[in-house]
Amino acid sequence: MRGQLTLIKRSSPACPGCNVMKAMLDGEGIEYSTIDLTEEPEAQDTYGVTGIPALVINGEIKFTGVTPIEEITAALTTKKEDE
Repeated sequence: MRGQLTLIKRSSPACPGCNVMKAMLDGEGIEYSTIDLTEEPEAQDTYGVTGIPALVINGEIKFTGVTPIEEITAALTTKKEDE
């Protein structure tokens, strides 16, 4: 099973780490959706965001900050124990 990835970022004020994470995901061809806290501030409470960029996999924050692609790929392809 491949997990569903969402990148939570902020566009204003600028977030350099968010831009780096976006470029890394794009460079690897990893599909993801984006939530911009500038446009959707309620997402901070919805997901319990404590730092950005935040990477949400299957509705749960798995990583905060710029994260190595290998860790993201592993988390996306790991099956949940209850599946």
